[in-house]
Amino acid sequence: MSTRSPSQYISNKGERFRPTITPTPNFNAKNDAAILCKSMRCWGTDEDQIIRILGRRTSDERQQIKETYKKEYNRELASDLNGDLSGHFRDLCILLTESPMYLMAKSLYYAMKGCGTNENTIIEIIVGCTNDELKKVKEAYIYVLRDKGIKDPSRTLESDIHAETKGFFCKALLKILQASAPDPTPEKLKQGPNAIVNLPEVQKIVEQLSKLELKKPGANDKIFMDALTDKNVWDLASIAYLYEQKNKKSLSKLIEEQTDGDYEALLQALIQHATNRPKFYSDLLFKSMDGSGTRDFLLMRIMVLRSEIDLKNIQDQFDHDHQSLEKWIKGDTSGDYEKLLLTILGVAKN
Repeated sequence: MSTRSPSQYISNKGERFRPTITPTPNFNAKNDAAILCKSMRCWGTDEDQIIRILGRRTSDERQQIKETYKKEYNRELASDLNGDLSGHFRDLCILLTESPMYLMAKSLYYAMKGCGTNENTIIEIIVGCTNDELKKVKEAYIYVLRDKGIKDPSRTLESDIHAETKGFFCKALLKILQASAPDPTPEKLKQGPNAIVNLPEVQKIVEQLSKLELKKPGANDKIFMDALTDKNVWDLASIAYLYEQKNKKSLSKLIEEQTDGDYEALLQALIQHATNRPKFYSDLLFKSMDGSGTRDFLLMRIMVLRSEIDLKNIQDQFDHDHQSLEKWIKGDTSGDYEKLLLTILGVAKN
C-alpha cells in the first residue's frame, strides 16, 4: 500500500503519471535484508549490491526491508549505512531508508533550522503535497523534533512556519497547512477532472481575479490568498485555464504584476505545479545542477520522492527543455552516488 495519496498519480487532465520505480515481483524483504547485511558486514563493502537493492525498491518495500533488518540482526539499517559509506552516496542511501513523510518533514525542519530560512525548500515540499499528505507531514514533523531532542510540546510545523516566515507568505503557508478539504476519492479520480472540479467556485474566482485593477505589489495579497491557497490541483488548473481564456493573459502574469517576493514565488509554484507538474519538478532538477556546484539534497530529494509517482514524466520534460537528464546527472555527479541516481532513474551507467 502506497504512503502517497492516490491524487499524486493522476494529472490535472486525468492521465496517469509514469514512475521509474514500480513494485518488485516476488519481493522478499528477508532476502533483501540479508543481502544488505552481507554487503556491509563482510570484508569490504559491496556498493553494487546496496545500489541494486535500495535503488530499485519502492518506499514501502524499503520500509519493510528496514524493519526486517532490525528484527533479524538487531541493527539499524541507516546506522550501518552511515558507518560503512561516505559522501553523498551515503546521504542518498540514508534518505532511501526514510518514509516519504518523514523525509519531507525532516527537510522542512532543516529549511528552518539555524540562521536564515530556505523558503524555496518550504515552497517545494508544501506545494507538492496533497491535503491528506500535509496532515501526515505535520505528524511526521513531531517525530523529527523528537529525534532531534526537542521536547517542547508547543513546537509544531505550523509554529515553526509562523516563527520563521512573515507577511502573506506566512499566512498563505499556514492556510495551506490547514488542509481542510479532503483529497478526491479514488472513485472521483476514476471519473476524471469534470467530477472533481468545483466549476461554480472556479468561475466565481476567475470573475473576481479578472476584475482586479493593476496596483502596486501587495495591494491585492489577501484576494490571491483566499482565491488560490486552499484549492486542489484540478481547481487551480481550471482557474488558470479559464482566466487566460477570458483575459488573453496568463494567471502567472497577473501574479507577477500584483505580488512579489516569497509570496509571489509560492503562488507561482502553486499554479505551475497544478498546470504542468512535470515541468515544475524538471525546473527544480535543472536548478539543482545548473551553474557552479550541485544542490545535492534538492537533487536527491526530488529523485527519491518522485521516483514512484512521475519521475519518468519529469525526465521527459527535462529532456525536452534541457537535453538529457541522464547526461546532466553523469556530468554533475560521480562514482557510486551517480550509479545510485541513475538506478533510481531506471537507467544503467554505461
